[in-house]
Formats: sequence, C-alpha cells, structure tokens
Amino acid sequence: MSVTIDSFIDELNLIDTHAHPFNPSLKRISNEQLSILLAIGSPEYESSSVSHVSDLKELLLYKFIIKELARLLNVKNDENSIINKRNSLAENFKNYVEILLNDAKIAGFVVDDGYSEAKGEHALPHINIYDFKELLPKNMKLKFLHRIEPDIKNCFEKASDFESFIREIEDIVDSYIKNPEYAGFKTIIAYRTGLDIKLRSEEEAKNEFRRYKKGEGERKWFGPELKITREYVVSLIIEKISKSSKVLQIHTGIGDKDIVLNKSFPYLLFDLLKEERVRNAKIILVHGGYPNVVFASYLANAFPNVFMDISIATPFGLANLENRIKEAIELAPASKVMYASDGYYIPELHWAGAILFKKALKRVLNDLINTYKFDEDDALRVARMIAYENAERVYGML
Repeated sequence: MSVTIDSFIDELNLIDTHAHPFNPSLKRISNEQLSILLAIGSPEYESSSVSHVSDLKELLLYKFIIKELARLLNVKNDENSIINKRNSLAENFKNYVEILLNDAKIAGFVVDDGYSEAKGEHALPHINIYDFKELLPKNMKLKFLHRIEPDIKNCFEKASDFESFIREIEDIVDSYIKNPEYAGFKTIIAYRTGLDIKLRSEEEAKNEFRRYKKGEGERKWFGPELKITREYVVSLIIEKISKSSKVLQIHTGIGDKDIVLNKSFPYLLFDLLKEERVRNAKIILVHGGYPNVVFASYLANAFPNVFMDISIATPFGLANLENRIKEAIELAPASKVMYASDGYYIPELHWAGAILFKKALKRVLNDLINTYKFDEDDALRVARMIAYENAERVYGML
C-alpha cells in the first residue's frame, strides 16, 4: 500500500456533513449504555432487556469503539478500564470532546437542529444546538440545518385556517433563509408519509388541511398524516431555496424504527427530481439511501443539483464500508459525495465515524491506484473533495 496515500489521509481534515448534537450532560456512560446507543433505532437504554444488551455487545461497531478508545486513552483493552478512563476524562466534557476531535481531525460539522415532534418508539431527547456549539473549538467550521417537521405540527395546531398556516410556515422558512448560521433545511418526511413526493398545488393542500381541521383524515403515531400538506410544504421550501444558496437535506434509506421503511429509498424521489421546478434547488440525499447507495449515486449522476453523503454506512456499516464508498463514487462524481457520520448523543459516534471512514478510504484509493492504475494526484484530490472540499462549497463554509 502507498505510504503517500495513507499518510495523506491520516492528516486529512474532515467536515461531518450530517451530525446531531451530543449531550453535554452525559459525562458518564456504562458499557451497556454504549452498546445500546449503537443499535439502529435503539430503545431508551433504561428499558432495554439484559439479553438485548448482551447481543448488542457483539456488534462490530461496539468492539471497534472499545478497541480504538483503548488506543486513544492509552489503557489496556479491557472494557471496564476503558469506560472508567473515558468517564474520568469526560468530567471535563469540553476537553474530552477536543481530544476526540483532534484525534480524528474533525474540522467542521453540519448539524441538524431538530428532534422528533412526537414521541415514537424511538426518539432521542432534544439537545440544544447552542449548548453543543459551546463544546466545540472556536475555529470549528459550523453550519446548522433547520428541520421542518416540528414546524408543520406546531403551525397546524395553532392555525385556524390554511392561509394562516402557510403564512407562518413561510415566515419561519424565510427567517432561516436569512440566517447566516443556517445552510438550509432538513426533512424527515420518510418517517411520516414517505419519499413518493409530488409537487402539490395550493388548492390540493388547502382542501386536505380543511378536512383534517374538521377531524377527518387518517391519524398516525405522530398525529395527523397530512400527506398532501407535508408535500406542499416541501414544494414551498424547494421553491424558496431555488432562489438562494441554501440546501434541502432529505433523509433517505433505513433509519429508526418509526420510519416508513417501504417508502424510504432514494429511487422514490426520481419523479420529483425530474420536475423542472426542482432543478435549481440543491438537494442532498442524507445517508446516501443506505443500503441502496448505488441508487443515490445514480441520482447524483443524473441530476446536476443532487448530492449525497455516506452516513449510516459510516460508522454503522463498518464491515462493508469500503464497498459503500465505492458504490457512492461508482456513478456519482466524487465532487458530489460528502463524508458524514450521523453521530448523535455521544461524541464517540462522531469520532468513530471519522476514524472508520479514513481507514476505508485508504483501501478504496489504494485499490483504484493499484488495480485500475488511477493517477495518485487524482486519488488525493478525490480524498480532499469527499473529506471537506465538497462540504465547504455545497454548504457555504468557505
């Protein structure tokens, strides 16, 4: 393997383009809490069964984090020793966070400011983004994304008519478009009504809104379904960001247990992305549609305004991460693929994602050079683009 490629990537800065705040009050964790937080759609750890905890300790990601913490903290590879040292350092949480960020060379974040507006089977607590910001070094590049689902719920409950509902939604959207700390918006419509989104007319949305206000229409675990109204709000945001530099992140692929799984995959967005009115809006396919990464890669190839990240594959899919990166750049230009971790709640997830990504990227680029006679300078350029350059350009972090 090329020493040049490996040493270059070791020193490479990363911008994590899809992250959630970690909890500044979580200075102490147990082995059991760590393992449960690594489950996709993990339950609250207070309610998890003993047998489930035992199973989750067999996750490859759990074993990787334990081993890497032993390296970083310079303690023997023993779970209790590692967690005790971690907890001791985390008493000064800001310093502990800095140790992790420096080790992985994480230089920036794009952070989802949202939370579930309704308690489902799985929902992590709301963590204030500005508390999170205070934990980061002053030179950290940072942008936020505003999640729209809580706005839809809150505005629907407050509004007496459709006109006042839309007026308040537009005021909220306009305020975040003007806010320089925000790079744009995020929707988790895949958790509500699915990705088979249509550009809806005002009349369609108004008629549905009125039916639901009368108590008609289907209700789900999160409240009124409001499929047409939700899609109209997405349409409105797309229209507004088309006239600005802001972006719209769309959750694609698997997720927590509340997701509409059969309607969460990126190919369902094809008809929406073909619409002429969507072509000028920057759309980012969060998670790259994992595990259907190649579909997201195709969409990023076919549509000039579509980008993707590789979170969930990083760090949760570590056994196959190398191939997921290859799938991402199989069809998508490397200039449209971005690193992300989907880290949440504890900083070890953001850190582990970065460490794993670099390990996999080394193998991918060395394979391109050795097997396909890829130019080494081009390989280094691909590494820079995916690691941070695309993020700086797409999210306005230059």
